[in-house]
Amino acid sequence: MGVLCVVDPYCQWSYGFLPTLIEFWEQHKDEIPFHVACAGLYRDAGVRPLCEIEGLGDTSRQIAEILGAEFGPAYEALLADGSFEMNSLDATRGLAALKDVAPEKTLDLAYAQMKAFFRDGKDLSEPNTYREIATAFELDADAVVDYFRSPVSHSVALQDFAVVHDYGVGSYPAVALVQGHATAALALGATRLADLERAYQYYISPVPEGDVHLAE
Repeated sequence: MGVLCVVDPYCQWSYGFLPTLIEFWEQHKDEIPFHVACAGLYRDAGVRPLCEIEGLGDTSRQIAEILGAEFGPAYEALLADGSFEMNSLDATRGLAALKDVAPEKTLDLAYAQMKAFFRDGKDLSEPNTYREIATAFELDADAVVDYFRSPVSHSVALQDFAVVHDYGVGSYPAVALVQGHATAALALGATRLADLERAYQYYISPVPEGDVHLAE
């Protein structure tokens, strides 16, 4: 049994939800394994200029108001210019590189990656972005960049997308309790910590013999 966390580095709601998810992870990381998978929100035909994606500015303002997320001037400048293209495949490769060096810090690194874009306007396709994150976390920056550039990171990214597809996760951020092919949703969309905790406790609590919490 484990907890599957589905996010995307370029997903605004994932960015707003990450502090809550990190707090949940801090509370339970010693009792159950966590796996973070990226959804691949903008890839293949979905990679297109910001100006062609409707409602990004309004969504950012909504998330800032509801969740307190910080969207920085550099990100706002990218929206205003409109030519930047978000590529979730590259971003997932970058997170894979960071995870490979420090898997115990996966969620913190994922949040740092999202802040690099949504706060600082960094390109998540650029190796130097991961060099800066690695340096900030006192990780081996050369190892991170080498992994990001390698074919292995591409394969790992595709594995993430396959996991999300195989578990039928169609919206994110999402958190699910998984056991084999059985899943139980703990959060679909940005969810309050209290509600996330309540769902988790419900599904891990003892049940009468023959009763099944997880649904195929």
